Amino acid sequence: MATDPISPTSDTKAAGAALLLRSASALMGVVSLGLVTWVIDKAYLRPWERVANDLGFWIPFTVTVVVGGAGLIVVFLRAARRVQAGEDLFARRHRRRPGT
Repeated sequence: MATDPISPTSDTKAAGAALLLRSASALMGVVSLGLVTWVIDKAYLRPWERVANDLGFWIPFTVTVVVGGAGLIVVFLRAARRVQAGEDLFARRHRRRPGT
């Protein structure tokens, strides 16, 4: 039986999944950078606004955004490398369903 030239191969699927994970990583970086920029703008460049008075909240918030964003970027990039190398990320699930 001849293979369909249009149907994606496993290499194409892995490349697509890796691209999706890298795109998610880039999006997370942009969102994190945007949040940090917004906080800096509100707290330092416009000190007359209320944000500057509540730095006890905004500094931990900014640290959480930076650390969380960096952590998610690392996870997405690591998963992209693993998928690109051909690993099935769901191959060793601990709760397999019957018939899968």
